[in-house]
Amino acid sequence: MGQDALITAKNKSNEHLNLLNQDLKNSGFTKTSFVTEEKILDWFKYQQTCKDDYIRINYVDDKGNFTLDSYKKYLKIWNLEAGKLVFDYAFGRTSSRQLEKVARFIYDRKEFLEPVVGMSDILERGEAPKYIKEALQDFQHIEPEPEKLPKKEQYHPDLQGGNMLCKSFSIEPFWVVFGKVDEPKFMTVRIYEDEIMNNIYRDKKGLSYLLIPLMTLDGKKFGSLTRDEFFTRAWNMGLREHPNMFFPLVYKFQLKETSKKFFQEVANEFSAHYTPEELLERYEIIKQAKELNKYNPAKEIVQLDEILKLIPSVKDSIK
Repeated sequence: MGQDALITAKNKSNEHLNLLNQDLKNSGFTKTSFVTEEKILDWFKYQQTCKDDYIRINYVDDKGNFTLDSYKKYLKIWNLEAGKLVFDYAFGRTSSRQLEKVARFIYDRKEFLEPVVGMSDILERGEAPKYIKEALQDFQHIEPEPEKLPKKEQYHPDLQGGNMLCKSFSIEPFWVVFGKVDEPKFMTVRIYEDEIMNNIYRDKKGLSYLLIPLMTLDGKKFGSLTRDEFFTRAWNMGLREHPNMFFPLVYKFQLKETSKKFFQEVANEFSAHYTPEELLERYEIIKQAKELNKYNPAKEIVQLDEILKLIPSVKDSIK
C-alpha cells in the first residue's frame, strides 16, 4: 500500500462525476478517475460471474446473499465509493511534477470538492506555485474523533480460554467460544459506535476469540446458517480444523458412519491435515475427556479416540 490522498466530490451524480473525470483526462490523468455509481454497478456485475470468489462469499447481507449493498460495504473499506478518487502520492511512484498537476486540479475545482485527505502532503512534496499553496493550505480534511459508545455500553472482554484452541490460517491458533451471534464473528473490544474502529480482542497470550453460534435443537442450523454455510464462513475467517475433528469436539456431533473402512479414511485425512504434534495435542484433549467420564464416555469422544489410534504417530506415542 502507498500513501493515499482522498479527493471527494460534493455532487455525487453520475453526470457531474463524468464531467470531473473528463476534466481529469484533459489535465493528463488517464489512469485516475472518480468512482461513479455506473462503475460500481459494472464491478458488481463482474463480481457475480466469479466462482468461489472471496468477496462474493464473505460480503453478504443478513440472509447470506451477495447484493449490491453488501458489495458496497466491501468497497467502502477501500474508499471506493461514488464521488471519491484515491490518489497514490508515495515517493517513487508519483513525481513532484505530477503532484503539482494534482494541486492545480484541486485548485481549479475547489468549489466542487470537499476538503482533501492528504492535501498538506501534496503541497509539501509538489512544485505548485506559491499562490496555489496559500489557497489550499487550509483545504486539508480533518478526521473527526470517532464517536464512542456510552461508558455503560462499552465492552472490554477478559477471557483467557474458550471451548477449543483451534488450528488457524496464521501461525497463531485462536479460541472458539459460543456467543450470542448468528454467524462466526471475532470478539472485539467494543468502544466505538463504528464497529470497524473496534479492535479484535486478544487475551494475555495474544490469542483471539472466534464467537460461534449455538446449534438449533434439530441440529440443522448454526445460528442463521446451515452446517456447510457455517463451516465455510468459519474457514474463510481462518479456521483450519478438520470438520470431523471440529464438530465432534465443539458441537458434540457423532460421526454417522462407524465402519472400520470409514474410520481409516478419516484417520488418513487427519494425518494429511495435521502435523504429528497437532495430532498428539488433540489426542490429549480426547484422552482427558475420556478420563473425566471413564465409565460412560461420550460416543463422539470414543469415535475420535479409535480414529486417532489408527494413526501411526499417535499409536507409537501411547505404547
